[in-house]
Amino acid sequence: MYLLEKELRATLKSLGARWYEVRLPEVLMLCNLLQENETVIGVVFGKYKHFVEQANGRGVLVATNYRILLIDRKPLYLRYEELPYNMLNGFSLTSAAGSSSFTLETRVGDIKLKSWNHRSAAKFIQAIEKYIIRASSPMDYIYRR
Repeated sequence: MYLLEKELRATLKSLGARWYEVRLPEVLMLCNLLQENETVIGVVFGKYKHFVEQANGRGVLVATNYRILLIDRKPLYLRYEELPYNMLNGFSLTSAAGSSSFTLETRVGDIKLKSWNHRSAAKFIQAIEKYIIRASSPMDYIYRR
């Protein structure tokens, strides 16, 4: 758990977030959403499109050791979603001309995020890979071998 906003910002920077991204209102909201013993392991800021609810905006995908959070915070507006790892089917990352397109494939629909920070997107994928495999059923793991 992050006791201070400074600690959280330092963690986000170490995960590839840029100086202006750690000052966005989503970071303040993240301080309130993190639970005890929950640590941030990946972060991607950018424009998102949620295909199930036909919603879009600018926000952040945050991977923790327990779940993935989608946070979009503006004045008088908050969009917050929580996805446990067992709801994820997979992901894809495409990078071209300095931007990255990142898609989280979930059981209820896809979330697509476009970011100009490829480094943080790549770190995000590395962080969630093992959690997705761990959260899948044991039979899925046996058939993948």
